[in-house]
Amino acid sequence: MAIHTPVPEALQAERPADPYPASLVGVEQPVLLVACTADPLVDQAWTGHLCEVLPQAQVAELPHKHSPNISHPEETWQALEDFLAGAAGLARQAARAAE
Repeated sequence: MAIHTPVPEALQAERPADPYPASLVGVEQPVLLVACTADPLVDQAWTGHLCEVLPQAQVAELPHKHSPNISHPEETWQALEDFLAGAAGLARQAARAAE
């Protein structure tokens, strides 16, 4: 039988609702979300929640667990490199359009 420790009083206090991810509304910069489809720590629905408030976000899905930058650095770098190349191309297009 497990022994349960009472919840400390400080943790029982009322707290305001966490505004995340609504606090990201209005971000206009390009955003890359790296979603790992085998991640046991992050609910897969979070990618969708973030895309709702970051409509410009791009999603790179990797078939790995929580830290692909450690377990699969080459694939992670490729996703970052592709994203950055695309973002640089958009920046060049915007600069030309502004001329």
